[in-house]
Amino acid sequence: MNKNKFIQAFLSVLIVFGTACDSFLDTVPDARPELTDPKKVSYLLNSAYSGYFPIVATEMASDNIDWVDDVSYKYYYLAQEESYFWKDVRDDGGNDALVDVYPELYMAIAAANQALIAIEEQGTPENMLPLKGEALLARAYSHFILVNVFGQHYNPQTSETDLGVVYMDRAETELNPKYERESVAEVYRKIEKDIEEGLPLIDDGVYTYPKYHFNVKAAHAFAARFNLFYGKWDKAVEYATKAIGEHPETMMRNWASYTTIGTDNTAVPLYYTSLDQNCNLMLITAVSSVRNYYAGYYRKYQHTKQVADYEVERGPGPWGPARGNSSPRTFWMVCSSYAGNCVFWKNIPIKMKYESPTATSGVNHTTLTAFTTEETLLVRAEAYAIKGEFDKSADDLALWMKVMVRTDAASVGQSNVLTRDKINSYYGGLDYYTPIQPTPKKHLHPLLFDLTEGSELENFLHCVLHFRRIETVHQGQRWYDVKRYGIEIYRRIVHVDGTVGSKGIIELTDSLKLNDNRRAFQLPPSVIAAGLEANPGVYRK
Repeated sequence: MNKNKFIQAFLSVLIVFGTACDSFLDTVPDARPELTDPKKVSYLLNSAYSGYFPIVATEMASDNIDWVDDVSYKYYYLAQEESYFWKDVRDDGGNDALVDVYPELYMAIAAANQALIAIEEQGTPENMLPLKGEALLARAYSHFILVNVFGQHYNPQTSETDLGVVYMDRAETELNPKYERESVAEVYRKIEKDIEEGLPLIDDGVYTYPKYHFNVKAAHAFAARFNLFYGKWDKAVEYATKAIGEHPETMMRNWASYTTIGTDNTAVPLYYTSLDQNCNLMLITAVSSVRNYYAGYYRKYQHTKQVADYEVERGPGPWGPARGNSSPRTFWMVCSSYAGNCVFWKNIPIKMKYESPTATSGVNHTTLTAFTTEETLLVRAEAYAIKGEFDKSADDLALWMKVMVRTDAASVGQSNVLTRDKINSYYGGLDYYTPIQPTPKKHLHPLLFDLTEGSELENFLHCVLHFRRIETVHQGQRWYDVKRYGIEIYRRIVHVDGTVGSKGIIELTDSLKLNDNRRAFQLPPSVIAAGLEANPGVYRK
């Protein structure tokens, strides 16, 4: 869905700089005179979850993507190419460009703020406390996305001066107020405050479908992820455990059941994102064509065989050697290889919402697994490892691998058994990645703590990051791990069939180094034009 650039610029200015107008104040979220009971506030809070997310931009910017060498191959939208090359993102084509995502996240924040005002004006009655908790968590979550996309990752050495975002913790009432970007550190402090205040108030009993809201488990999973990014390891463990329990086996994805679904590209993603899956702690519906970026329709920038076969879901690991596209497969989830060097992991559905019952065109929607048991388990495993509690970390990593790796007749030569010794042996013995000789093991430069190369901690972190990369492929999460661990990325042109030459690598075109300013996406042009300070440094145009 293409948006008019004038409207896009207007929305950005409206949300960030509070340019008030009667037509805006006459619509949601400013329905304060009517918000006198929990049901109406609850309806408003449906708008506190953005329907636009940066997962295409962050996935394209990560090391999960290569440039496929074929002159006939095109990008889906220009924003895809801009994100891949870490350029200023200017294109507003499709539904996944950052110029769309940015104002929509602030729209969600505005709805959360208006709900908080309505609750306060009613005297914060006890029956509205769960809604207050949800509003605070939703507000924190949107700011968490914004600061981690448009700012550098949190770093105790630099974040007091690194540019973050505007933290909107109130509804704007002034005409054309002036804002300045707060530091990354200040934004993190405010996110933490909202989480800590809102978390005890969450009550699943107020929801008909809790998984579409910040329910108790999802709220704790968010708190765990936030504290992992913040470097507060004890809290990350505490909240992850509250989300999934000490022994979350019964909450893990039942991969064996996928064999009854078949291999259909529509049925499998729908099953993956189903409400009935215990592992899905929170689901978000979004306006997005994200599936089309990976399913072989537009093949220029893709999750290629070179990445999948040597580094991610079809590559080697402590389970055994690489499986590639042959059977037996390593994991239960079926990966599809399309012509043109595209590897698609079937975890993202797509559905067209038609403009009318008789229309032949409409807007693509998807369902995102915002928080899952598996990802939260890996959050805890990482925090345990950094704390030096390697046996506990190994237990969590072993559970992930036991559930994920096939153990049926199709898994000959594989093992789903993982131990502390095996983690050290396997990851300690791997060669470090180079663009021409890729492996899952890349040099790490963590921003939050010191790391000794060759240490047991490094081995565990490589294991965690490897598992996280597989668990979240296509979902944009890898970009944040790249930022957190200062991982350098190389841009490669690869052969269309994935096999010619030295692992199909034709040419290196660019790289993203440790302190590169492009690790923070530039703000949308309309927001900069309205007066908000741009990110520093030189971005490719």
